[in-house]
Amino acid sequence: MLLIASGPPMLRDERRGALASLQGQIDAWILWQLAVYALAGGLALLYLAGPLRRGVHRRNGPLLALSGFLCLLFATSSLWSPSIVATLSMSLLLGLAMLVTAQFASTGARLDHGALDLLGALRLLAGVLMGLVMLAYLTDQRGIVQWVPTGIRVRGGRLGVQQTLGPTVFVISLYFLAFGLRNRATELFWIAFSLAAVWMARTRAAYVTVAIGALGVWVLWIRTHPERRRLMQKLLLTSIVASILLALVAAFSGLLQATWYRGGSADSVTTLSHRTTVWSWTFREIAERPWGFGYSTGFRNMFLNIDAVTSDAYRYEGLLVERIGEAHNSHLEVLVAAGWTGFAIYLGILGIVVHRGVRVLRMRGISAELRHGARVAMILLAMFMVDGMTTSSYALPTRQPFGILLFVIGLVLIIEARASVRAPRPLSLVETPPDAPDPQRDASAAARSA
Repeated sequence: MLLIASGPPMLRDERRGALASLQGQIDAWILWQLAVYALAGGLALLYLAGPLRRGVHRRNGPLLALSGFLCLLFATSSLWSPSIVATLSMSLLLGLAMLVTAQFASTGARLDHGALDLLGALRLLAGVLMGLVMLAYLTDQRGIVQWVPTGIRVRGGRLGVQQTLGPTVFVISLYFLAFGLRNRATELFWIAFSLAAVWMARTRAAYVTVAIGALGVWVLWIRTHPERRRLMQKLLLTSIVASILLALVAAFSGLLQATWYRGGSADSVTTLSHRTTVWSWTFREIAERPWGFGYSTGFRNMFLNIDAVTSDAYRYEGLLVERIGEAHNSHLEVLVAAGWTGFAIYLGILGIVVHRGVRVLRMRGISAELRHGARVAMILLAMFMVDGMTTSSYALPTRQPFGILLFVIGLVLIIEARASVRAPRPLSLVETPPDAPDPQRDASAAARSA
């Protein structure tokens, strides 16, 4: 939780912050983050190194090994990075964050706190951060808002990432409401609060992730309801009619232009605000350097010395090269950092986590709390994977979404560990079930032995 609260996007302007990090400059916020990560990571290392934690290594050994190798690759990329200091520092922070996640998964599997309690704690922290953002929006807007053609877009700045916090709170609250796990009035408040945060963020990625989360909760609710077929037909028809009416109202009232297009053109939507151009640039450059460009610094060395970027010589498919400071995609950010080897390891880590989450969902005989927790965690994980296609924040340890992603991954590991202990082991093809007790047979056996 402390890592999440200590990981806002930046305390300073985005461009100046990038240049400062590449030049090895240190400020108060960097020192604070280093202190928090060093303290939490050191305690986690002492815990995991204890002789009583061997079960952690047996269960999560492959994940620990792959994560350690990925951190080592990131640190090695400092040899060809534009800034050795920045790359080594970020690699160290990543390694410490991985250790904290491993300790969280280990201790969480042994404590009495339920999966729903952990989700409630995540929601409370996200809600507090969203409240701080909204308070700053009313009092001090420096670093909080960004002016767009249709008005103000609340990003969160030094406090919290609105487009990640809002959907997170929304999905947890909607699931709790749909399955009656908490007080209905409380959940309705959280849903309204989170949707207000999403609306203030004004990002298409937040709208899409909210839609994905709502769809996931809706499908799960339909599947567990006794009259699901009839309900599915009614809800599907209602959704189609409501979508048509909403589209008509948005088109004629200018709401669609203000929210989805954000005052821009259709080209900005189809190119995901020119992110497809950045991805094209990414694949073109990585083809020439398949070993990567250096963790956290990426492409920034390509425009450090460009002052007045107005010439067509500094454009790629119409986009200023100066704007391509990172891959704008958390998955491709790993590819940019450590090349195809690091990207393969990254996919392996995600594959293990997803496999364990799906394994819990397919288990029989586990408690309802574990099943509910696994469902919410997997919905959140799917949301973050989609949202990660539009931002590099899920691949950088000093960004808030990265901490939230690690929390969800740790929660999946906790639930899988508890479910594996409590769920009965299925019989294999060569095993036979024990014989049922037979009093007559037992009496005959006793007589023969006598």
